[in-house]
Amino acid sequence: MEDYQHISEKSGAVFVSEKDFQKQVYFDDKQLQSLEMSPSQKQVAFSYDPNETEELKESELSIMIFDLDSKKVKEIFYTAFPSWDIAGNPDWLGNNHLVFVRHCGTSCQGLTLLNIQTGELQNATLSYMSSFSDRPAYTHFEDWFSNHFEIDGFVKQISTEFVGGKYYLVFDMQTETGEEINPKRFLFLENNLTLES
Repeated sequence: MEDYQHISEKSGAVFVSEKDFQKQVYFDDKQLQSLEMSPSQKQVAFSYDPNETEELKESELSIMIFDLDSKKVKEIFYTAFPSWDIAGNPDWLGNNHLVFVRHCGTSCQGLTLLNIQTGELQNATLSYMSSFSDRPAYTHFEDWFSNHFEIDGFVKQISTEFVGGKYYLVFDMQTETGEEINPKRFLFLENNLTLES
């Protein structure tokens, strides 16, 4: 646990550092690509390429969960198409779910919710609608629970937060011209999302 405070990610690799010492982190002799501690601080999610070789890197991707109490590791997600299926590092959304961006085509992004207990995947879609004469640019968000939201501007970055005992999905927003506007926060309730701001 103490070591986690000294972990950093650089160029798709994970490092542990202390004072003048830095060491890259590996699992099964393969470099880790991401590492995230759960809000409960009882589990660690990490990703790596299980078939990595010197010639072939990032051709596959596994997301693993390491339980700090039992010291057991299990694979919860695997893809042979990581450049399409995972466009960013997984983030915890509560203690039982990970969320990550995926590609979906032109003018949109996919957002996957992964249940770490069951391995169930649920996909959401962010569709970016350019401005028209009667309406400024907006994002249409169809979430994992078939809710539909129309949000002014475009999503610049997606993150998660744990505040006051509640879990939030957060969209940092920008206008069509790139000016930052107020972020949107969705309260995550395991089986529903509620827009709070």
